[in-house]
Amino acid sequence: MSIKYISLVFFFFISSYFVKAQTTLFVGATLHIGNGKIIENSLIAVEGSNIIYVGKDGDGTTFKNATYIKVEDKHIYPGLIAPHCKIGLNEIDASRPTRDYAEVGDVNPNIQTQIAFNSDSKLIPTLRFNGVLFVQPTPVGSTIPGSSCVMNLSGDNWEESTVLGNDGIHLNWYETTGMESPSYRDEYSKFINKVSSFFDQSSAYLKLEQVVEKNAKYESMRNILNGQKNIYIRANTARGIKQAIDFCTHYHLKPVLVGANECYEHLELIKQNNISIILMNIHRLPTYADEDINLPYKIPGMLKKAGIKFCIGIEGSWEVRNIAFQAGTAAAWGLTQEEALTAVTLDAATILKVDNKIGSIEVNKSASFIVSDGNILNMKENKLSYIYIDGKEIAVNDMQQQLYQKYHKKYFGKEGK
Repeated sequence: MSIKYISLVFFFFISSYFVKAQTTLFVGATLHIGNGKIIENSLIAVEGSNIIYVGKDGDGTTFKNATYIKVEDKHIYPGLIAPHCKIGLNEIDASRPTRDYAEVGDVNPNIQTQIAFNSDSKLIPTLRFNGVLFVQPTPVGSTIPGSSCVMNLSGDNWEESTVLGNDGIHLNWYETTGMESPSYRDEYSKFINKVSSFFDQSSAYLKLEQVVEKNAKYESMRNILNGQKNIYIRANTARGIKQAIDFCTHYHLKPVLVGANECYEHLELIKQNNISIILMNIHRLPTYADEDINLPYKIPGMLKKAGIKFCIGIEGSWEVRNIAFQAGTAAAWGLTQEEALTAVTLDAATILKVDNKIGSIEVNKSASFIVSDGNILNMKENKLSYIYIDGKEIAVNDMQQQLYQKYHKKYFGKEGK
């Protein structure tokens, strides 16, 4: 290798190190920070992948050699976060080769969705088009199906998409709705014995001072049992929720309840134990025939009033793009607009333990936000102008829009609006 070549390479790296990232300013929009606060006529400064300034336009703050993007009469929101979903793990529900969200076996805490995440999924642009920029791909199926992760929707592969890998394991609680079946007690006894036995064995293994041969399943429980990572417990019935909380109390765990359809039966218990909730599928029918038909819409307001931290999610894959509108429904039944926004932004980030990076538009956080013509929680007004993830602009487009333009041009001779 010649000295001239080495000198050129060295010069390139030195030059790259001292080149300052371009500063971009977004001026004039109504800013919804994500923590409940609003700034009218706002100014946001982005440098590289981070936000370096958030304030009001005209407050005297200036930036040299900055690029200005005028966004008057528009709204800026943090990128929405969709927890507990199958995005990147499922492409076509009816096609087995495109489903990668479940593994063989009943207890698989060592299985990670992070490396299975498909960043080229055709579903991803449809989510971004409605403002969803982050997801928590989650394994499903067995008792302990594995660990989830938090991913952005702009990477070219799973490494570039990762916000937080292996954020916690998932436990599907055994429960039945309605009247107790004759076999329930036996089945539940088998379930609790299996889970308790695994947790006891994991605890004993992790107390060993020297391990001859490492056990991947027990090793994966280390950060769960020491409280550094979340354990997500899927439980919907009042009985299942109470049983899950008792189980976690016994093993000194701090769970995140997922689903929690009947959490309103145990609000005081959930509050006393400082448990967070990922409330799933607000757009559903009540569980029982004698319940208020609007009960699912009212639960977010009940949780907010009780002082319980929660976020909103949608189970599935293609359905997840509508998470903003489920939050909008919650805003019509007990939450304010900003509280509903927080339930799909900052509160979700806090529960998933990534609030230091995403979830709100604040200084030193990721420049991941959306610019909309109107209220993003209202399907009539949710119309995006700009999408940014880690400071990188993403095209406001998806396969459905491409098909619309294709056939509009074919039959009307011009592109549609």
